Amino acid sequence: HLILCKRDYLRMFGTSGNCAACCKAIPAFEMVMRAKSNVYHLDCFACQQCHQRFCVGDRFYLNDNKILCEYDYEERLVVAASMPSNNNGSTQHIQRRVSDIHQVRPPSPLASIF
Repeated sequence: HLILCKRDYLRMFGTSGNCAACCKAIPAFEMVMRAKSNVYHLDCFACQQCHQRFCVGDRFYLNDNKILCEYDYEERLVVAASMPSNNNGSTQHIQRRVSDIHQVRPPSPLASIF
C-alpha cells in the first residue's frame, strides 16, 4: 500500500493534456483554467485578441474555439453586423455564440477533467 501526496499521485496516475492556446503540454499535476472542453495554462488564459489576462469574475466568451474578453467579442459582433449580407450567415453564427458566456473560475487540477 502506497500513501502519496496529491502531486505524486497525479504524477504517477494523472493524465496530461495540451493547452488550447499555446498547444504545449500541460503536466497532470499543474493547475489549469477551463472553458468548456478547452484547457489552458494559467498564464495562457487570456483574451486571444488583446492578450488581457482575466480576473476572477470577469466575463469572457468562447468564439470559434478562442477565448475573448467582453470588449473584443462585442467588437467582432459589430464588425460582423456591418459586413454585407452575402457572408453566408456568419453574423448569425456569431450572434448564436452569445449563449456561450462564462465566468472565470479558480484554477483546478488538469487530471479532474479527463
